[in-house]
Amino acid sequence: MSRNEILGRTLGLLTLLPDEDLTAVYEQVQERLKRKSGGGTLHFQDPAQLSDMVTTGGLMSHAEASAKQASSPTEADQTTMVKFAFGGDDEAGGEEVALQDDDDDKTQTVTEMDASMNSRIASAYSGAIGRARRKTVSSEVINLEEIDHYSPPVYPKEKADEAFIRSVIRDEYLFEHLEDFELDVLIQAMFKQDVRAGDCLFTEGETGDTYKILQEGKVQISETHQDGQGHFVVGNYTAGWKRGEEDLMYAATQSQTVTVTSEKARVWCLQRQPFKFIVTKASIKKRAMYEEFLSKISFLAGMSNFARLQVADGLKPTLFQQGDKLTTFGDEGKYFFIVVEGTVKVIGREGDRADDPHKEVCEFGPGDCVGELEFVHGHRCVADVVAATPVVRCAKMGKRHFEKVMGPVEEVLKQRAAEDTKFAYYRGTGVASN
Repeated sequence: MSRNEILGRTLGLLTLLPDEDLTAVYEQVQERLKRKSGGGTLHFQDPAQLSDMVTTGGLMSHAEASAKQASSPTEADQTTMVKFAFGGDDEAGGEEVALQDDDDDKTQTVTEMDASMNSRIASAYSGAIGRARRKTVSSEVINLEEIDHYSPPVYPKEKADEAFIRSVIRDEYLFEHLEDFELDVLIQAMFKQDVRAGDCLFTEGETGDTYKILQEGKVQISETHQDGQGHFVVGNYTAGWKRGEEDLMYAATQSQTVTVTSEKARVWCLQRQPFKFIVTKASIKKRAMYEEFLSKISFLAGMSNFARLQVADGLKPTLFQQGDKLTTFGDEGKYFFIVVEGTVKVIGREGDRADDPHKEVCEFGPGDCVGELEFVHGHRCVADVVAATPVVRCAKMGKRHFEKVMGPVEEVLKQRAAEDTKFAYYRGTGVASN
């Protein structure tokens, strides 16, 4: 694995930030690595691009490279440090992420720092309900060897408990890109917490590192008034309620208190460390799997390498047998598919009803995509897409990931649909103009 790849993959873990805010950082650090400088510091600040990201300043990057000269150039040990600072200088902090490159025995060290991050980063992930400023965003030390040898905890569960947890988290933004076996590992890493009336699951003003799902019982969410005098009830919730997505990503300060109101309750908990190791390992594997393939796809040609790596993070491998449907006429589109192997047929309708006479429209093969226009234009599926070969391998992505990472090529997809002859049927439906 090259140094650039390791650094790019590490930066890719900062999924709270949109691609455009980090591309410049990545490209400049990559240039530093290409030059293999023996020293120096790289600075940049672009308030014009990032002024809407934080209220107190732009994004600064300091890339410091140092090389320890050995007896020969091939034995040199090079370390690269990347520091991210968001906002002002009222509180410095941060932790290092060191990655070892097995191919050339050089270590990459990445430090993420935050002085006073404002609402953009909080809301970028959670859609925040007026969340307050985040004091610090830091990431625990992770290296590739630890990831490879990490064994997440296993807490035995009844099958019914596993099924319940899976039903709650399978469409959760943080987990929807995980393969089934990875989701199973994550579910096994969740432990049970039996609590009673009056116990607090989250306390306003405190920081946490745990995601929680309520399986049995009731909870009440309350929040302090803006003037600091007393509190008000936000809502009451029962089985299926969940909270703590931000806590899995970083040490988020709780904006509300969650209290058990039933006589007893059962909660399933997932802590940050196993989550980060499981998700990071999945990310590295997917990037290795899809990086080269994505670089050859025509509609992604305008993306930077860093942006394509973010696309890879959101993909989930899936297999279809001949005759299986990827999409169904009239249904709401749930996934965007990239065909990796095999061929799919598009089956349209003579009219605008599902039971109208069917007609074959076109075929798509490796490197083509389907389901993207339902996301781009916000309409239901206008055709069946069916596996036409004995086996069709695809990489799929949910809508939230699509909206987050595919923005740079959205216009390309629209233009292709407006001009390519394969999309004549689609244009004839008129859904894009509605």
